[in-house]
Amino acid sequence: MFNIVICDNQKYERDALSDILCEYFSGSDIEYKAYEYDSGKKLLDDYIDGLARFDLLLMDIFMDDMNGFDAAKAIRQIDRRVPIAFLTNSKDFAIESYEVEAVGYLVKPVNTERLHLILDKLTRAEVSKSLALKQKGRLRYYEYRDIVSAESHGHVVTIHLADGHEETSYCKLDDLELDDPRFIRCHKSYLVNMDYVKYAEDDFLMNDGSRVPIRAHGKKEIIDMYTNYFVKKHLGETPL
Repeated sequence: MFNIVICDNQKYERDALSDILCEYFSGSDIEYKAYEYDSGKKLLDDYIDGLARFDLLLMDIFMDDMNGFDAAKAIRQIDRRVPIAFLTNSKDFAIESYEVEAVGYLVKPVNTERLHLILDKLTRAEVSKSLALKQKGRLRYYEYRDIVSAESHGHVVTIHLADGHEETSYCKLDDLELDDPRFIRCHKSYLVNMDYVKYAEDDFLMNDGSRVPIRAHGKKEIIDMYTNYFVKKHLGETPL
């Protein structure tokens, strides 16, 4: 699921962007969801409360309670990786957009082709980060960012997804091609996506409250790997 924020205090502007997104993704195999905010402060509050996990922020610059630049700068202190594109009626602030490493600066009315180019770049990168899982004789694809953990019992692997669903396949954990630093094999029967780990002690406590065991042999090394990943993530050095 590709999650996009439209943050603009004008409803007609949000509606116009929603139409562009709907048109773009109607011709794509990628599922998306748009979240609308009429305030930069409300969006920032959701980040502070840990409720925000997005793949693209479309941010208006001029809003009543908190302008888009200030909101984006504050969000960058929490999430160094989320792509941000600014929306504005003026070209005067293009230079400032580099302060938060914006992926785009779109002058209203938003040019559809320019927004499509941004979406093309981001969605192409995301499609390449997917797990191919054979189910009932067919391959199905699950984006890395949506995989919380995987566990193996016998010759059956269960994939736990961020939306609460589970998917199974007749294979072994060793057969999963998850060549990505966010995943760690923490036990002979389990692996986790460290983006969903709340903290590590005897087990990994996940954001949803579940626990994933860490093997006794090599436990310190596994926890050290998670700690290093956590630090790099907040420095913006890990992949999307």
